[in-house]
Amino acid sequence: MHNRIKLALIGPGRMGVNYAKVVKQNPFSELVAICGNSTETTDKNGKQFNVPLYYENNWNQMFIDFPDIDTVIIATSEWAHLSPFTDAVKAGKNIIIEKPLAVSPDDIREMKKLKNEHPQLKIMVCLTCRFDNRYVLGKKMLDEKQLGNIGYIYSRRNADYKTASRIIGKFPIPYWITVHDIDLMRWYLNSEVKEIHAFNSHYSGKGDLLIVNLLFENGTRGVIETIFYGKPVTGQHHSRMDVEGENGKIELNIASAGAVQFLEHSTLLSDEHDFVDMYGKYVGSTPNMINHFIDVLVKNDILAVNFNDGIKSVEVCEAIHQSLINKQSVLI
Repeated sequence: MHNRIKLALIGPGRMGVNYAKVVKQNPFSELVAICGNSTETTDKNGKQFNVPLYYENNWNQMFIDFPDIDTVIIATSEWAHLSPFTDAVKAGKNIIIEKPLAVSPDDIREMKKLKNEHPQLKIMVCLTCRFDNRYVLGKKMLDEKQLGNIGYIYSRRNADYKTASRIIGKFPIPYWITVHDIDLMRWYLNSEVKEIHAFNSHYSGKGDLLIVNLLFENGTRGVIETIFYGKPVTGQHHSRMDVEGENGKIELNIASAGAVQFLEHSTLLSDEHDFVDMYGKYVGSTPNMINHFIDVLVKNDILAVNFNDGIKSVEVCEAIHQSLINKQSVLI
């Protein structure tokens, strides 16, 4: 059997724990250590994996203790990516990093510089939609030219104020979930964004809406919608993607659920696509993504989503941010 890839997790939050579960289950990988910030959270989420735990972001000690770590999963908060990224790159580690890759132009420039200095490292940004079978099917249809020329693309990824409150004030809103829509549009159209014009309601740090008009280099126009006003509402059609072509269209209702559980005081929708325990094995877009990266390392496969994809997407996020501030179109 091939030597197992040794991975370490930095940031044992909800997503980090899911990533670690997949690593533990993959026969070609081994989770060797976990590093977190607070002792309480790291113990609470990390002890289930029976690996050494490190606290107060002491990942450099983790690298010293485990020099054979091949890959680091960075699942810290969005605004806390640069420091672990910098140290992991300098330590020669491959990286799986949560989206968005960065949340400021300075961080973007520093990350690009570091990657250019270490071109041999494999870096994947966790743009999980690319590993969702529904989006993948749509991409296949477009690559096969089933729709002919594409004239318009639309993506909606709405949240609620409670969900958004975790990040409001920490970094510009356009860097948040909008990065998924930007990446999907770039991927679907095989084209980069040329110009954007963004609108919002007030941009005051409260519930808000974000509408982005995009023009791509190939001439296709698109719209991204992100709204997070009120309280969470079960069953809302929060995510959708439409592609209009000369020979037909694609409609992806990402929020639709195959199973709904009605309880006495609430209604619950099942998670059937992102992370599902099926007969003791994790399946879904998140396991697909982590297992893909392990395949890249073991089999030398080509990365489905790479560092440049992460960079391009956050550069568009910054352009959206500048358009909102200056109330005008921005050329990229």
